[in-house]
Amino acid sequence: MSYRMSFPDVWRRAATYVDKLLKGAEPAALPVEQPTKCELVINFKTAQALGLTIPSTVLFQADEVRGSWLRVGGKQWPELEINVMRMR
Repeated sequence: MSYRMSFPDVWRRAATYVDKLLKGAEPAALPVEQPTKCELVINFKTAQALGLTIPSTVLFQADEVRGSWLRVGGKQWPELEINVMRMR
């Protein structure tokens, strides 16, 4: 399991910076920003190799689950990177 920055959020922020620069803002005057949105990513195959059991509640809250065959919502997903739909 790990947290990573949200790439779409980072690209939106970068576009805002480019917009300000193209409108004539001084680069030194622009503030440095940190990512504000993080995503939870779970590597299911690695967890299985370590003998860890990840509760289904955590799997459903994850933004992305990578790894081995995974049964979610009564369906079996192949060994590919998948995005788990949030059940909220």
